[in-house]
Amino acid sequence: MLAPEVWNFKPPSVALQIEKDNLKRSKHFVEACIADHHFNHGVTLISPSNNKLPGNLTSGPYSDYYKISDLPVVELIRPDFLHNFIQNGKVSMMSVGTKIDCDNCVNISPAGMLIMSLEKVSYERLGLEGKPSFFCRLKPPSRYIVKIDLAAECFKPKKKNYERVFKCLMHNLKLKMDFAVAWDPSDTSVCTSSIAAYFDSLGYKVKTGNKANNVRQMMEVPVPNDLLNVESEEIVGWLGAVVTDCDVAKWFDCSKELLQENDTTDLPVRVYQWTGFHTSQQMTLFITDVIHHVRNQNEIPWIAVHVQGFEDSVVTWKTNENHFHQSAENSYTLIIDPTEQYLLFKTLGANRKAKTHSK
Repeated sequence: MLAPEVWNFKPPSVALQIEKDNLKRSKHFVEACIADHHFNHGVTLISPSNNKLPGNLTSGPYSDYYKISDLPVVELIRPDFLHNFIQNGKVSMMSVGTKIDCDNCVNISPAGMLIMSLEKVSYERLGLEGKPSFFCRLKPPSRYIVKIDLAAECFKPKKKNYERVFKCLMHNLKLKMDFAVAWDPSDTSVCTSSIAAYFDSLGYKVKTGNKANNVRQMMEVPVPNDLLNVESEEIVGWLGAVVTDCDVAKWFDCSKELLQENDTTDLPVRVYQWTGFHTSQQMTLFITDVIHHVRNQNEIPWIAVHVQGFEDSVVTWKTNENHFHQSAENSYTLIIDPTEQYLLFKTLGANRKAKTHSK
């Protein structure tokens, strides 16, 4: 028999930020949003148009990345790694096959911040200073966050800070896990696969990361011509119906209301979806191409790009801690029209501790 109180939990709340403006005035808001979202898993492009998109858009964002098996975390602070990759580019790296609520997890942000989310026993064994996880209610805390700035001036071999961290990772806590990694070099003439060659030369198993793509075309779909002036809830509902292949004209209530109250045109809607490991630098280049395409294209009423983050990354936006025991909402959606008007939705999730019991 089910305990009645298990039905008393409310669904997790979600914080949604909405920014509406013109790129000519506030392009920096869009650029900052893309740059702050480091670990991107899924990308969806929705385009209503009679014409096909150019190849640089239909191929999706550049997403070559690599998986490294059984890599000790101490390798991420070796002098050669710091010099070749942290100091000469942007490394995006995250442990894979780990769960943020019950395993040790590790990320490296493009700014060079090594962030570890550790269980209590592992944290105490490590011996480095950290902070209790914000989302942990237990006393004493069961999870801690440790941050190490790999790009800091004081974090160099033979300096006390570096030597202490190296000792702790080398001897106190020998963390070893699988990683996904992508590197954007400062010098564009340098191949991004150099980081894979580096770990391969050390004897670790390296392989190209899995990528998937899906293209679907919906014929004669009623499309709102002025999607940017529709209520936000209706926009999210309509785009969700299109992406999930619902019958937007008949079966989805939000879509029906939106279509009845707004000027529409029957246009083919193409939905492109890519999954993999996309860095913020790669997303910046891709969305820049989208903006260049839609600009002054009179046959396109608008284009939408939705970007979804990983549920089990240590951080979500910037270096903000991920929310375990709740929905890990970290995504954004950009809608732009030919006049460069845009709508930007940022899903931040509930920045609150999860309840461990019902009242």
